[in-house]
Amino acid sequence: MALENAIYDVHRSANMAYDVAVVGAGPGGSSTAAALARRGVSVALIDRSMFPRDKVCGGAVSPRALSSLDAMGLLPAVERGGFRRINGVRVAAPNGTDVRGDAPSGTPYRNYGYTVLRAEFDDLMRRHAVDAGAEFICGAPVIDVIRGGDGAITGVVLRRDGRTEVEARAVVGADGAGSVVARKSGLYARDTENLGVAVRVVYANVGGLEDYVEFHYDRSVLPGYAWIFPLADDRVNIGLGGFGDRFKRAGTDVFHLLDVFIRTNRWARDRLKDARVVMEPAGWALPMGGRTPMTVADGVVLVGDSAHQINPLTGEGIEYAMEAGAMAADVLAKALDEGDLSRGRLMEYDRRWRDAFMSDFDDSIRIRDMMERQSLVNMLVRRARKKPALASDLAGIIANMLPKERYNTRFKWFRRMI
Repeated sequence: MALENAIYDVHRSANMAYDVAVVGAGPGGSSTAAALARRGVSVALIDRSMFPRDKVCGGAVSPRALSSLDAMGLLPAVERGGFRRINGVRVAAPNGTDVRGDAPSGTPYRNYGYTVLRAEFDDLMRRHAVDAGAEFICGAPVIDVIRGGDGAITGVVLRRDGRTEVEARAVVGADGAGSVVARKSGLYARDTENLGVAVRVVYANVGGLEDYVEFHYDRSVLPGYAWIFPLADDRVNIGLGGFGDRFKRAGTDVFHLLDVFIRTNRWARDRLKDARVVMEPAGWALPMGGRTPMTVADGVVLVGDSAHQINPLTGEGIEYAMEAGAMAADVLAKALDEGDLSRGRLMEYDRRWRDAFMSDFDDSIRIRDMMERQSLVNMLVRRARKKPALASDLAGIIANMLPKERYNTRFKWFRRMI
């Protein structure tokens, strides 16, 4: 469907009404909207930006994410979409040694993933939602929510040529780390211990790239890490992430550290000698680990970054947003049929995503904390160079393909190094 035919004309009615208004057309919002629309629910998918639009991100689509795309019927489009196929992970230790591990076989997931530009990937997902029956409203920031007489959320207010109200029986907040829906509905939370910050830049005309994503635990960026993600057409996404409060205490920031990494790291410096910047450095916040008190209220649920559904080890959020979107759509569709959009009814969604994600997030935090120890990472990489199965394990953990409880203590890692 052409974009001009997919955009709902916000001027045609002063009182637009839907079953569900989904705010944010990233992977979480679009997957929620598509799943609802396929069940016959009338859906408005709303985004502040015109599409296609860039989203600052590392752009890794993991093997686990491919399973969600397959369930949505989108995997064939992704596989022919011109994205770069990734076969494994390279890890570089603080002492400069590195190891390359292939994605493990024998897991519930495919042993490959992709790297994408979010402008292309998110627009693919948005079009999928529109083709399923969602109506797309773009270039219209949400500035408030509408409350009924009982205090329940009954829609959103857009700022576009004045004030436009979109009425809905329920609202999905999939509008990112600074979610307006979360703030206006009283669900916004800030977990400073797991609030990450990151920056990325994209180069073209880059040499020496392989079909492996790279994680660099470089001394210059600890306790954060840097990444080098090859993209299609000899482009590369290079970025750096960590905890903003730690960088601040050290008197630095992610932009400065990324510049240092690019100038001094041999993997970055050598590959970029003939490269040119095609996307300038840009930063974003990463509320990680699912440690938000509540993600539902009367008439509203939160999905994706707005619900802190980001992996604390790698900062990856695409797969969790899509999985949570499917859960939210299932709970909302049943709640709409029952005529009960209360917080108590929608708590099923909050319980389901926590049951699915929280043990994974908790183990990721434990592994992340271990990876901040230079001596452990040096030893792990050195041993993995001699033991391919360990290198594959390392790739599987970073790619989120293996159960993390097998690796959530130093003793378990030491046992696997033997």
